[in-house]
Amino acid sequence: MVALSPTTTVLLVEDQEALRVLARRILERHGFHVLTVAGGEDALTTLEQHDEEVNILLSDVVMPNFDGIKLAQEVRSRFPKVKIILMSGLGPEGFTGPGRDQLMDELLLKPFTSESLVAAIRNVASP
Repeated sequence: MVALSPTTTVLLVEDQEALRVLARRILERHGFHVLTVAGGEDALTTLEQHDEEVNILLSDVVMPNFDGIKLAQEVRSRFPKVKIILMSGLGPEGFTGPGRDQLMDELLLKPFTSESLVAAIRNVASP
């Protein structure tokens, strides 16, 4: 198994602690550096502190207070170099409307496997 560069940093945003811990373990086991937060506002604060370090935002869509769609919009406008993967149990039909393809680089459907999670990260991290 070939891991990406150890400088590949993923900001994982997930309000469910068990899923956040599991996804972090999977990604770290595959050689990624992972920062985790539980919500959108914390994600923006983390990006402001680590904007040169974070390569990929991996965010749940459905979260209280500050959802993944709003977060993706903010990240696109404020941190344009960061790739965005949104995770959702709603399926592709849960994302309709103008600008969907510009909002994210990849959609990861829940429940996901270790393989599909890592594949999504590698897909957007590839030059």
